[in-house]
Amino acid sequence: MNEFFNKDIISIRDLTKENLESIYDSTNKIIEMDSSERREIARGKALGYLFFEPSTRTRLSFQSAMALIGGTSFGIADVQSSSIQKGESLADTVKIMSGYTDALVLRHTLDGSSRFAAEISEKPLINAGSGTEEHPTQAIQDLFTIKKELKKIDGLKIGIVGGSLTANPAARLGLKITSVKTAEELAMVICSVGLAQNLAALRALVTHGIQKGHMRLHAKSVAMSINTPEKFFDDVVSEMIDSGEIKAWKAQDILHEKTLKQKDPININPKNQFNGLGAAAGKIILFGEHAVVYGESAIALPIENAAQVVIEKTEKCSQFIFNGYEQYILDKESSEYSYMLILVQKICELLEIKNHKFKLNIISRIPISMGLGSSASFAVAIIRAIISLYDLPLTNDRVNAIAFECEKISHGNPSGIDNTVATYGRPILFRKNTKIENLENNNLKSLPILIAISKQSSRTVDVVKEVSLRYEKDVSLYSNIFKQLGRISKDSVIALREHNLEKIGAMMNVSHGLLNAIGISNNELEKMVYLARSKGALGAKITGSGGGGSIIILCPEKEQAITDAFELAGYGIISMNISRCE
Repeated sequence: MNEFFNKDIISIRDLTKENLESIYDSTNKIIEMDSSERREIARGKALGYLFFEPSTRTRLSFQSAMALIGGTSFGIADVQSSSIQKGESLADTVKIMSGYTDALVLRHTLDGSSRFAAEISEKPLINAGSGTEEHPTQAIQDLFTIKKELKKIDGLKIGIVGGSLTANPAARLGLKITSVKTAEELAMVICSVGLAQNLAALRALVTHGIQKGHMRLHAKSVAMSINTPEKFFDDVVSEMIDSGEIKAWKAQDILHEKTLKQKDPININPKNQFNGLGAAAGKIILFGEHAVVYGESAIALPIENAAQVVIEKTEKCSQFIFNGYEQYILDKESSEYSYMLILVQKICELLEIKNHKFKLNIISRIPISMGLGSSASFAVAIIRAIISLYDLPLTNDRVNAIAFECEKISHGNPSGIDNTVATYGRPILFRKNTKIENLENNNLKSLPILIAISKQSSRTVDVVKEVSLRYEKDVSLYSNIFKQLGRISKDSVIALREHNLEKIGAMMNVSHGLLNAIGISNNELEKMVYLARSKGALGAKITGSGGGGSIIILCPEKEQAITDAFELAGYGIISMNISRCE
């Protein structure tokens, strides 16, 4: 039985070693056939090609291969001569072409286009290059050649020579930084860097040793990456070195432990008449991020008690204390957290409270700017704390409405999904200007989801703006993608209620491909998704706005293995507790 029948070839990562061996065995058999027998393989079959950027060797190699096995090929080699020039979308072109052919080959300038097209096409699709992403058939061919010549692949060190430097993002950046114009100049730069490294190594050898010095330098970099306060910095660095785990997650654990031992911990006491207490949920978007901004459906799940706030009046300038150790004066325009001052002023304005001077103590279970709804959870928790402080009779609906106005400060044009989950703390099916559907049930509570935190934060407002600009350039293309994402959200409700984890995982993977197609993923997020799937996850995808931030992982029976893998790679990991936030 042909294991590749009706299967797409989008990424080399989708293929196992056994898959590659099967391809190579079949290739060798075809090579050994006589020409007349070979021409019977694909007789009566048609290959369609869609090349949205110039190509000579790739396109001709597909055409030649199809001819050699008795098939025909036709398609678009010049977009200027097709209906694309008149505004036809990629989705429409793929649909039409798949109706005329038995398989499709696509090359496109947009990252994620092949995975998106594969979801649209009625016939199997081969990726011949998607923007700056990979070219899987070239990789398959290269590995075949290596194996044929060297009789093996395992254990080999492979270098790449030649090719267009401008096609490699890292190479482009290097050329820009160094401003080299010739090979001689590049050689001089390389020699200079090598000499500097050797001199640094010699200095280390005659002082405290290379390994020790490198370890401490690396530990300092990790401590800086998590914004370790100065008073804890040296201790965090030393304890990481002593533990042998110089990782961001280890630094965060050490820092958290030290903040708990402070002499003046935050006193969360709801009976204190001078304090107001508030709490709120964070969120993950299971399906439908970005599409929800354009009126499509999305599913969001709460991270319970993501933020807790204690607030008290003060006659002095407003203060913000974050997780017990970071303290900021909010009356200064230059403050890193001046947003908090604006937020409090907005809340007081809407509640008709004149006093804007407060001392805010915030404990957050979720990191900021990581796609987990921190801004909405902070807003809701502060609103509830102020309500508690002034004993105001406000309903959750009113809290949600105020939080939505607060979200406009940080996001410009929010959908309303973040503040809704933060306020009600329930799993929901959300669509703008429609009644919210509560999805809370026992099956949802047992969803085995992990949140993996990347090393790159992102601002939702910036990513949403970038997507909006792309949308305006090709409304038809992006509208189709958003409709697909919205349809997945609605279709997943049945799978959620039936607790069909395999179906949910498959939907997560498709959703991630579509989100990649709109340009909100990056190399790090793709590596994280691949790591999760390679360790047995049923599904893994971006959650939130993307551009950095977090991914979510569906991992029944694989939670520990995936947790270990991500911690080893230096990523933070959060185990979800999906339940109502009381």
